[in-house]
Amino acid sequence: MEALLQTTRVADIIPERRIVELRANATLKEALEALSAAVVLSAPVREEVDVSIDKTYLGFLDMFDIVNYVLSVYTQDEVLVDGTKLHVWCQNINTLMHRCHEFANHPIRDIIGSSKRNQWVSVSQKGLLPQLIYIFQQGVHRAAVMNEEGHVVNVVSQSDVIRFLHKNLSYYGNKATHTVQDIGLGSSTHELVSVHEESRAIHAFWRMGQASVSAVAVIDHAGILTAQVSVSDLKGLPQAAFQNLLLPVTEYLKLHAPRLILPPVTVRDTDTLSHVIELLAHNGIHRVWKVDEWGKPLGVISLTDIMRLLDLQVYVHATESMLAQQ
Repeated sequence: MEALLQTTRVADIIPERRIVELRANATLKEALEALSAAVVLSAPVREEVDVSIDKTYLGFLDMFDIVNYVLSVYTQDEVLVDGTKLHVWCQNINTLMHRCHEFANHPIRDIIGSSKRNQWVSVSQKGLLPQLIYIFQQGVHRAAVMNEEGHVVNVVSQSDVIRFLHKNLSYYGNKATHTVQDIGLGSSTHELVSVHEESRAIHAFWRMGQASVSAVAVIDHAGILTAQVSVSDLKGLPQAAFQNLLLPVTEYLKLHAPRLILPPVTVRDTDTLSHVIELLAHNGIHRVWKVDEWGKPLGVISLTDIMRLLDLQVYVHATESMLAQQ
């Protein structure tokens, strides 16, 4: 195990991907079209330079950055709807569409990183896996993979690492057979944010931004978990469909997340860590919800939580050397 950890490189665990790069002076509309066409949540943004000579990256433009910007426009005034202060013109679809077209021409340079959710971290494709995991343990969700010329050749995510760890559960030692309760997973109640299933989708995303979480639980009148809304549900959302954020959250999910697993994947305190990792890897999801015997959410277990269970201090000696640039 130790030998494998010390020899596995970043490039070994990620598939080939078509990388979408955005220009800093691209408009919001252009960026949305590029992200929607590629069905991705984020893309590296480069400065306007001669790309045949050099590339200077300003950071990732994340879909949540865009929604954060849209929310800042939608919530200017004091009209309270579902707990969210929506602008009065949000109730008029024609006016809403007109405003959408207005901010569609805004350059993304001013929007990059506005949500403060996905800071720019880049790693060498020759970097070692423990050093990458150590970075993800700090809450980073994805990193740009750089070649020796300083160009982005891929993007590595927490999901890539979880798929690898699922095949190598021995890294966790005896922890793999311990229960969720024994390890204390899903016990951070401050990360459990919920909305009612009749709330508007925009309210769910507003709650995410306010609580600095990437997903919220959707509950019914009895408090039972019936769905979830996450940043991933923005994937492929075109600018013309932003008005759908005003739909009830369940209607929004039917339109923009038809393949969503319903109800969400859940675990109980008696489930083992290996079972949790199996669920995450097999379903390709970013979290599982911990529920009680009635199905009411008690907490959420994220990919970051799973990676923080690995003790990497013995392997990580020079994390800084892995960072190609900040």
